Amino acid sequence: AVYQASRAVVRSMGCSSSKASRPPQPRAPSCTVFWADEKNKSLSFSAEGEGMSDAIAAWGRGELDGPEVVQKVLSDVLKMSRTASAASAVTAGATAGAKTSAATVQTAIQGAAVEGSRASGQVAPAAGTTGLGGAIGALVGGVVGGVVGGFSAGMGSQKLFDHMDLVFVHSTPSQALSVALKSLSCLENDNFNEVQRHFLEVALAAHPDNKGNKHDFFIYCVSVEVIRAISLNPNVRKLDEPES
Repeated sequence: AVYQASRAVVRSMGCSSSKASRPPQPRAPSCTVFWADEKNKSLSFSAEGEGMSDAIAAWGRGELDGPEVVQKVLSDVLKMSRTASAASAVTAGATAGAKTSAATVQTAIQGAAVEGSRASGQVAPAAGTTGLGGAIGALVGGVVGGVVGGFSAGMGSQKLFDHMDLVFVHSTPSQALSVALKSLSCLENDNFNEVQRHFLEVALAAHPDNKGNKHDFFIYCVSVEVIRAISLNPNVRKLDEPES
């Protein structure tokens, strides 16, 4: 009788004496596993990888929404992305204000975009992103024009922004998971070891220290973190369920 009563108490507490509930298992490593590899530990951007990992983990826990995690990660990326002068473009445009933002922002952004493209080995046309930055600065003016224009210049390649916008803002969790897996050349049913292997292969090839493209490298870091966050957080996956 005492044994049966104790089992009843255990059940009332939501526990099982025979089978403890297991926490969700990750389907992917953190992107920081890249620098844990002995041959990669001296490669650059480890601090940025940690920042991305922390931000996307917070998104998985529900502490950041989609637009917030995009803004947080891109702010970290801009600190070390292709141009330091892009940040100067932001400051120049913001300081100039509405009266002179057209000329100031356009000139600063054009220089930032071109110099940044040269530094990264890419070719920036006179029009396109550079022109867009100047046009935004001229149209909006002041702080907003300077910030948005400088952001456009600093993001000479829109691939990273587009990837994050798609995954975090315009996708359900299942859609985001599918996009992330495909970006790492993974199959829908690949397990932890397979996802890790694919991530390490594509990330190593894309790393700028290996003459790769830093935007591609960051996309792979974002993707592996998305897979990990979704697999670890049932509450994120519930967002796929239709509202009753």
